[in-house]
Amino acid sequence: LATLPVASWLKLLQTKNEEALQRICDAFARHVSSDRLDLPQCAALACVQPVPVARLGQRYLKERAGNSPPDRDQIATLADAKCPAVAGELTAWALGVLGKPENYSCDQVIRFLDSLLPETRIAAWNWLLADSPGLADATLWSRLTETPHDDLRLRVVDYLQRQTSLPGANTNQLETVWRSV
Repeated sequence: LATLPVASWLKLLQTKNEEALQRICDAFARHVSSDRLDLPQCAALACVQPVPVARLGQRYLKERAGNSPPDRDQIATLADAKCPAVAGELTAWALGVLGKPENYSCDQVIRFLDSLLPETRIAAWNWLLADSPGLADATLWSRLTETPHDDLRLRVVDYLQRQTSLPGANTNQLETVWRSV
């Protein structure tokens, strides 16, 4: 099994039988080292819906991810993850890489806040409020006010409302943001 081509393994990971899929993932983890997969393959595995395959992709991503601009572009695709069980952890890890001050890009980060999965949006929101570079990014906040997701929009409104009640808060600075919300 250790000599089976990666393409064959990836085909096996597309099986629909959940019990068989878990066994295939276990065998994959035993017989395929992370250096046999490239970063796009790892990201593709992490973004699928079946939990065992998404967890496998997440594990390989942590072993393979680099810090070059193409690697960061690939990591940003994790915003499209389809497995709710893994999405939050995946988002926290991805934003740990993409959200470093030297790597920060609004276009990459907003993808997580605009994700279709609530778990991804919640993890991205938690990252944002944890003293991230995005907290001071007016472009990011402007885009947040345009979100189609009610849960995120309500978080933005709540955050802005709390900011106005802080001692010494200048509400005139927030006026344009409030208008757009």
